Amino acid sequence: MKKRGVSLVGLIFVFILFCFTLFVFLDLFDIIDVPEKYSIISRISKKVSSEITENTNTNDEEYISNNIKVVHRDETTTNMTEDEVKKIFEDYEQKRQELAEAQIQTASEADMEKVAESLNEGKTDDFYYNQLDSYAKMFYTALYNNRERLKTGTFVVDYDMEFDKLLHEEGGVDKLNSSYQLAINALSFDNPEIFYIDVKKFYLQTETTTYKFRGEEYRVKIGAADNESYLSADFSTEAQVDAAIAEIENVKHQVASEAMKYENVRDRIKYVHDFLVNHCEYDRQDVNGNNHNVYGTLTSGICVCEGYARAFKYILDEMNIPCIMVCGTGINSSGQTESHAWNYVKVDGQWYAVDTTWDDPVIIGGGKQRSISTKYFLVGSNTLFNDHTETGKIVGDYFAFQYPTLSVSNY
Repeated sequence: MKKRGVSLVGLIFVFILFCFTLFVFLDLFDIIDVPEKYSIISRISKKVSSEITENTNTNDEEYISNNIKVVHRDETTTNMTEDEVKKIFEDYEQKRQELAEAQIQTASEADMEKVAESLNEGKTDDFYYNQLDSYAKMFYTALYNNRERLKTGTFVVDYDMEFDKLLHEEGGVDKLNSSYQLAINALSFDNPEIFYIDVKKFYLQTETTTYKFRGEEYRVKIGAADNESYLSADFSTEAQVDAAIAEIENVKHQVASEAMKYENVRDRIKYVHDFLVNHCEYDRQDVNGNNHNVYGTLTSGICVCEGYARAFKYILDEMNIPCIMVCGTGINSSGQTESHAWNYVKVDGQWYAVDTTWDDPVIIGGGKQRSISTKYFLVGSNTLFNDHTETGKIVGDYFAFQYPTLSVSNY
């Protein structure tokens, strides 16, 4: 009687079956990282959807209506109904109020200690960055590191699954959105030279991949919706952005070079202050589309308070003089309270305020004043806080950035 043996073909078949089963098991439970195109589980059990959220630096309901969309991987786009948009807007307002009532503070005590240390050392390039939470810092850092690529207006900053853990937590979506908003604004306030981005055109896209066996995965990107550009209205190409940068850098270098001829730091700051007061005119009619950034301020000279403050910081940064932008409110000459922006600068170890906007008062009937005012030049808290209130609130009411303590008296 012949003894049966296992054929070589059979052994090979069993080995292949074993390997395939092991591969599926490891893929199923995400034990190994299998590229999507090779993942069997991905092919048979996943569903992908993507949600885009606009930058909410506006309470304009029409703007939100036009810019919130839900898109799917099959590249079809479905506009939301007016009722759905209204509901989103109402939910956003409610959440903002809840956060305001809860007085949620994003920065930890350790973060604030780091801010204090930086201010003592005169470091202000990352003043707002240092007050962000870890998630907002992730947004900020990637955007800053890709600032050259952002000049195209279409570059997508891909965070892949960096926020996956957060989005699995309760309240993770709200936390992601608030961190994103704060990061965008901190980036802008720390870096006035990034003037070519219209942050209202930025979109935060969260792509959700749902697996039948292992749940959901979240991937996050920042870019422009529908392949449009997020460049400011005056720019449509990278070449135009580079030309604009060269133009204002030339102005900056000229002003800084003249200012640096003075030996005294106070006199250097005064030169920049006087240059802006002489060069700029407040845009009462809102005729300059770039009136809030350094480009519009330094080229046309037509700007609003934010433009004055950004240009002041932009030039003082070149001179290595510690300077930050400050946001809050001011009581104008008519006794009305209005949103306002100005600067704090550090001189001889003390912080002082400079408000170039209010040292350049509007002349009824047009024209310029004959003499330069210094009412708000290097003033302390006893003077400034008579009609200025620092709030630190850039986005809504749910977070307030902290500012250094001013000298009580004027310089």
